[in-house]
Amino acid sequence: MSIIRSRLPFDDNFIPPEIVDRTEEQTVLKTHFEPIISGDVQPINLHVIGSIGSGKTVTTRVILQNLPAKPCYIQVDEWIRAKTYKMVCDLLSFFGLKIYGNVCDSLYNIKAVAGDRPFIVVIDEADNMSTEDLDPILHFLSRETYATTVIISRRPNILDGLREDTRDSFKYREIVFKSYRKAELFEILKQRAEMGLKPGSYTDEVLYRIAEEAEPYGSARYALDLLLEMAELSGSRPLKEDYIPVAIGYVEKRSLVRALQSLPTYHALLLTAVYDLCRNHPKDITLAKVYERFNTVCTERGLRPLSKRRLYDLLSDLKIRGYIDITRHGKGRGRGTECYVEMQDYTKEAIDSLQK
Repeated sequence: MSIIRSRLPFDDNFIPPEIVDRTEEQTVLKTHFEPIISGDVQPINLHVIGSIGSGKTVTTRVILQNLPAKPCYIQVDEWIRAKTYKMVCDLLSFFGLKIYGNVCDSLYNIKAVAGDRPFIVVIDEADNMSTEDLDPILHFLSRETYATTVIISRRPNILDGLREDTRDSFKYREIVFKSYRKAELFEILKQRAEMGLKPGSYTDEVLYRIAEEAEPYGSARYALDLLLEMAELSGSRPLKEDYIPVAIGYVEKRSLVRALQSLPTYHALLLTAVYDLCRNHPKDITLAKVYERFNTVCTERGLRPLSKRRLYDLLSDLKIRGYIDITRHGKGRGRGTECYVEMQDYTKEAIDSLQK
């Protein structure tokens, strides 16, 4: 019998009944939404900033779900191309409407239905959207409705490129979620262990060791992944510190897989091209071979091939992310040099696991 009672409390999308940390941030959020609770308008919007696993989304959602009025929650999907269109559809759905005609007409249908009623719009994972795509939505909400918009993002400068007339109407405050410290991670681990593991299957000492291991990352997500992986490894036995090194290996591999799955389309296709070449011709993979294979992969998926210059930019980005390596070798005296591409072993292993 496994010591795991439920895996739900360890899921990335799980919203706990209460937040056991972020006291200061909770106070700021509650204070910000007080006018809306009393039926008034809150003309100042909110930009919530924090790295992955910093608790910015879960804290905001817990505060919002305790408000009398349900917010319109929009999660930006990186893989959807028409992001502005999708956001308009989500807004219309919130008011019980469907898109009709062009986007502009549909937005003004929202204005007609909402009237002077205050409401809250949450745009989560806003990093997956360009400022150019985000601008018309924020422009409309801030000028034509009584919406309070909450932007949740990792990057602090995501709103810097807004047009001047949008910046003039879209006033906002910032709240920054700092990385978690060891004591905070311990409290989160303890709460989720009580909810997801069987009594007596863990000790505070083991949870504290996990918190110590996760502190350099400052991420609750990483800490919870470690705890769940250790619980899986332990089977029916109580958790032991000895499981930590093995669990770290599994979690880091899974994190890489998740990172690969979230790559932009052309990045992913280029990595697929390099992977195909490594599998069939593991040595001497030149830039010319990569470019040829990449064009074939794009054509097979109905996408436009990119220029060589753009390909080199993508290759450089994949190298910076640590997925591939690019080396330059001489071809002999007076014959110049040649660049070769090599995929890192851990990247190959992650792609292998995705294809199983």
